[in-house]
Amino acid sequence: MGFLSLFLSVLLLNLFAYITIRIRPFIYKTNLYKPMIWNIKLSIIPFVILVGNTILAIILSYIGTYFELSFMYVIRTIIFILGLVVWLLALPNSGYLVTELNLSHREADKVEVPIWYDIISMLAFALSGVVNTLANIVILQVVFLIVYDPASLTQENQVFLLLTALAIICLVSVGIYLGRGRQATWETKLLFIWRKSRYSSIFLAVSHIW
Repeated sequence: MGFLSLFLSVLLLNLFAYITIRIRPFIYKTNLYKPMIWNIKLSIIPFVILVGNTILAIILSYIGTYFELSFMYVIRTIIFILGLVVWLLALPNSGYLVTELNLSHREADKVEVPIWYDIISMLAFALSGVVNTLANIVILQVVFLIVYDPASLTQENQVFLLLTALAIICLVSVGIYLGRGRQATWETKLLFIWRKSRYSSIFLAVSHIW
């Protein structure tokens, strides 16, 4: 499969998942579950960051070569590394779509939607999350191959690429875990702070009076 075919496949899978959740309210007369729309948009952000960061690095390299500005290569390297850090922090958003498999959106439905429809839709979302994450890693490795001649790659370089991909996947998994629990964690913290504050005692006293 060529790079263009891979990109087209990822695009079509995301589009299918997006359409299934968009047409759901029209078919079954239920409310649109907006958090899922937001999640699929967030899933695409790391791809935009990585591609934009790569294009910016290419432009800076061209400027440095054309005007013979050696310091431009230093600026390019710093910006590219910072961009990779931002990309890595945002990457768990791509895989976060996997968590939609719990079908939690069905709890917000006032009208019962056939379970088979939601299973197909959520499987598309989950696969989109996996494919989006892997596509980002593939793009990063393609950038690495562009910078370094593929013909000069040694066995150690290939092992490095494999280990880097595995490390990124592990970090993404941790990010998804932390992201999934952040809402419950913050709710617990806020509840604890509220109970310890003096205002909660005043509120309880007033509520007992009323």
